[in-house]
Amino acid sequence: MKSSLQTRLVVGGVGTILLLLAVFSVGIYTVIRSALLRQFDASLVSIAQILAASVELDGDEIELEFEVQQMPEFQDRKRLTYYQLWRLDGTVIAKSHLLDERDIPLLLGSIEEPDFKTIKSSDGRIERAVGFSFTPRLSDSNRNTAEPQPLTLAVARDSTAILSQLRFLRWVLFCASVVVTLLSVLVTVLTVRQGLRPLATIAG
Repeated sequence: MKSSLQTRLVVGGVGTILLLLAVFSVGIYTVIRSALLRQFDASLVSIAQILAASVELDGDEIELEFEVQQMPEFQDRKRLTYYQLWRLDGTVIAKSHLLDERDIPLLLGSIEEPDFKTIKSSDGRIERAVGFSFTPRLSDSNRNTAEPQPLTLAVARDSTAILSQLRFLRWVLFCASVVVTLLSVLVTVLTVRQGLRPLATIAG
């Protein structure tokens, strides 16, 4: 009788703790993952907006005001970043030399609501891309011409670093959960035994 009651109390107590622990761990992971992805996406959007602001239409030629390849973001080999620019008909105007024969997926968002996508490179790396359509600025010689056609820009970045951080977070949460589970079992068993001693005395 006492053993059966003790077992039910231990199982119930440990089960409740495990449920709360699972909810807490999933909640923590979800919040941190969402924050990291928002920060990562905001960085991508910032780079894409800088590129879009540098595009200028001079006659029928589309020019970049500064040498994009010299931007630090496009030279970091440890955190590869790419860009690609299209005309409205899908013709590629410019692209990062690091892409080689690859293409970034055409993403048809807007500057106000960019389109995001997770892609996989040919060598297995996971990348995050952002894209939107925008209207390039006119050069001084084109001020009185018709409104220029919109262009589409996409920027992609290797997300290996952020995925490694999330894997480390999952490992930390798992280890913490195992330790808390073992401690909760020990504490629950000791607490239940202590609490049932008066009942054992009365029964005796």
